[in-house]
Amino acid sequence: LLTHEAFHGVFFALPAYRDACRAAWDALDEDERAVWTAYFDLKGYNTADPYLVVNEFQSYLFQQERAAVSAFQAVTLQRVHDAYPALAPAVRRVDEEHPDSFLVSFDALDRALATAGGPPGGRVLGVRRAAQ
Repeated sequence: LLTHEAFHGVFFALPAYRDACRAAWDALDEDERAVWTAYFDLKGYNTADPYLVVNEFQSYLFQQERAAVSAFQAVTLQRVHDAYPALAPAVRRVDEEHPDSFLVSFDALDRALATAGGPPGGRVLGVRRAAQ
């Protein structure tokens, strides 16, 4: 939750990163955007607000580290499939034609973060055990 919310702050604070997020969203195909939009609708977001949708897109991608993104995609696809039967064909196409869709977006945004001077994707907080 903290990481997700922290990336909203990063989105707000770094205009170049915000622009890259919009470009990454625009690079998604129609099915990928439909899945994300349905997922945000499930969460109760105003999906008619493009700024909000793009902001949530990057924040949900980065709420976990890269290693967990594929599992997040699988869970997201299943939730959308279950909640919106009419989107089953789009979900299937994303699963079959873009099995690494979320990772591709994560990596593109991670590069944009590095260029904009932001933290690595999925890691805005670091906690280490201090020597005793």
